Amino acid sequence: MRERGIGVIGFEPGPLLAGRAADTIYVRTDSTPEAVVIARLVLDSAGVYRYEALEGLLEEQGTLEFGYEVVGLVLLERSPDGWVRVYLGKAPGGAVVSGWTRARPGALGLTLWDELLPGQALFFALPPDSIRFHASPEGPEAVFPIEDGYIMWPLEVRGDWMLVRAVSPSDYCFDPPSPRQDTLWIRFRGQDGRPRVWFYTVGC
Repeated sequence: MRERGIGVIGFEPGPLLAGRAADTIYVRTDSTPEAVVIARLVLDSAGVYRYEALEGLLEEQGTLEFGYEVVGLVLLERSPDGWVRVYLGKAPGGAVVSGWTRARPGALGLTLWDELLPGQALFFALPPDSIRFHASPEGPEAVFPIEDGYIMWPLEVRGDWMLVRAVSPSDYCFDPPSPRQDTLWIRFRGQDGRPRVWFYTVGC
């Protein structure tokens, strides 16, 4: 599963992104303004994103689309002084590359998955054999067949657990004739704080 961290830092909406002033997220080697910039995410005045890193730094880039044509950098860690460590991608050889940046009120904002996911229609971002439904938090597994596709509508969050209305086949974009439905618990967040679920960033 790709790295999604604990959230994302991105450009706060302007008069949608075209028509707003161009802006840049600068990522540095450490959490000081004087540190060397090793990567940047640029949003130009036409609403087009461009991701740049030092030559030879990355083999695989790590930007994340978290809304319709909305791109940001994945949060790995937050520090008390407002700096955040972000995932930049992977170096040649596969090592994870990260750096530091910080939010700017009115320009660059943080979106935490714990706050965003409870308002989204969800699916498991896991291999099929890792999908689990439960009768209660930490309780026994519950059977819910999803062979024809499914969607989960959040109802309540309790720690790492979420109560959902599971529907199969999915009723996210259309009304299936006879969907199976049940109210079940899922572990929506792993012990590492990363989400085990995701959402459709581009809609139907």
